[in-house]
Amino acid sequence: MFEVNLPASDEEPAVESESNWSIHLPSINMNESQLHWRSQYTSPAVVEVSRINLELTDLSWPPVGETNLGLSLTINNIASLSINGGIFLQNGAGKLQYKLADLQAAWFNPNIPEAFRAKITRGAVGVEGQLALVDFSPDRLQMDGAVTDFSGIIEGTEDALTSWDSISWRNLDLSLSQHSVQVKVLKLDRYAGRLHIYEDGTVNMQSVLQEEVELAREGGDLPEESAAEWTFDFPSIYIIDSQLDFKDESLPINFRTVIGDLNGDITGLSSRPESETTIDLKGSVDGYAPVVLKGAVRPFAETAFVDIALSFDGVDLVRLTPYSGTYAGHAIDRGILNLKLHYLLDGNQLKGDNSAVIEQLKLGQKIDSEKAVELPLQLAIALLTDMNGVIDMDVPVSGDLEDPEFGLGSAIAAAFVNLISKAVTAPFALLANLAGSEEDLQRVNFQSGASAIDERARTQLADLVAALQQRPAVNLVLFGRLHPRADKERLQRDHLDVELQAAGLSTEDIANKSPLWADVIRARYRQLPGATDTNADGSEVTIHTQYQQVVANIDINDEQLKKLAQVRAVAVKRYLVNELQLPANRSVIELVDVHAEENIFSGVELGVDI
Repeated sequence: MFEVNLPASDEEPAVESESNWSIHLPSINMNESQLHWRSQYTSPAVVEVSRINLELTDLSWPPVGETNLGLSLTINNIASLSINGGIFLQNGAGKLQYKLADLQAAWFNPNIPEAFRAKITRGAVGVEGQLALVDFSPDRLQMDGAVTDFSGIIEGTEDALTSWDSISWRNLDLSLSQHSVQVKVLKLDRYAGRLHIYEDGTVNMQSVLQEEVELAREGGDLPEESAAEWTFDFPSIYIIDSQLDFKDESLPINFRTVIGDLNGDITGLSSRPESETTIDLKGSVDGYAPVVLKGAVRPFAETAFVDIALSFDGVDLVRLTPYSGTYAGHAIDRGILNLKLHYLLDGNQLKGDNSAVIEQLKLGQKIDSEKAVELPLQLAIALLTDMNGVIDMDVPVSGDLEDPEFGLGSAIAAAFVNLISKAVTAPFALLANLAGSEEDLQRVNFQSGASAIDERARTQLADLVAALQQRPAVNLVLFGRLHPRADKERLQRDHLDVELQAAGLSTEDIANKSPLWADVIRARYRQLPGATDTNADGSEVTIHTQYQQVVANIDINDEQLKKLAQVRAVAVKRYLVNELQLPANRSVIELVDVHAEENIFSGVELGVDI
């Protein structure tokens, strides 16, 4: 197992005084050795260290020059460790190159406090780099590495607390003497975290973490603050295809959603007070509603500074029924919310701009909740909803964070209890930016019942074509859309006008509602089933009411509505091709479903394809 190579010599060693003894060993080797190590800090408790190979060269006493070290071994037939380098035994200085591969994170489960009730189910650690020694102690550690295929769970549940494909770092530089850490690049690849709010309002592991801290404090186990504070720098943090699973059980109706497809970067994170950290993250809610978080913070500045913008696009209000039920006392049957938030914190002064647009909001059944606000919601919605069925609100928030009466969470909740995020369709936001347009280029609006393109639509389409010229691989999909109630009523009115003209009325009679027009309407009204000249209170049924009843009884079928939607799509394509010279193969019309949920406005909705 051991091999010592001594220098060859035919001479008898001279007898010298003890102070003049010297030793030089060219090499010491230990080959293919094994170690069985029982430890309470690992699982399994017995660690099998095998294939141990150690080589020391140029070992002298008194110490002279550099002694070279080479070590390799295998742990539990899975992980491997190799160390190579040199040490100056006379002063303890040295540099070692090391490489650790496939170290199983689950082996260290016994080190997780019992109160956490958590365990690591899988994960492998791999690192390599250089270690500098001063006085035989580590002084500077440089490393590249990664923890891959990791998963941790709370015991007794099937759900992973967190998992990821890879958390990797490059150019980690840790200085023990200078108390500093720098990681040039940190990447989180396919990270999956979970934020779980329990019935009592606590968050995953919040209570057990507090319990551990309290126990440690009572036992005097908390370390004292170091005289020299540590500094750190993380210039670049990249987040790739990650997600956050959010679950809230504190509501009468449990809520769960996934913020996924998270991609972006966090740059400039540092302990330096003057440093500013920038955040640029993009993702989606439930796989289809874009979400963007962007801004800057100074986390360690003496004066607090936060400048953050958050936007959501195309969130279906029905998904937020657990919150509307809790805080508004109603379920939501239908609606789309678009939301933009921007918060600026400078010192203690907070300013927030919240812009929300809700389309086609329809409240559902009433839900009993002690937290529901006491507001006449139906009246509020009627006051806020315009003739197109849109609620458009700008809600500023401001206050002093040192004011005990001010709470950011309650202020935001109060402002947006009936609102949900504004939909921003990412591709068309990009195209609008390319064209320098502030218009929503995804929707082309038409008058109810009409299929003619107006001037605003022409401007929108011109901006869109200008953007498409900069994106030659992007094509358009045209979806004819309907507002079922408004379009049907307009078609009914138009159909009635045609019948009235056929009956001999002039366009002036119809436009001015002449006496002849009124006579014809009365005659038609009396032919309706159940028609009566008086109301239940004995008052006379007005000519306006009779006209509305006549209109409502004109039959408009699904085919007529479908034809209107298709004609609108054809009108848009005709204008794109004939007037704006967009190649015909760069836009295609898709078949319309009259009963599709997307039919909430009169016009044409645009999609993109390649």
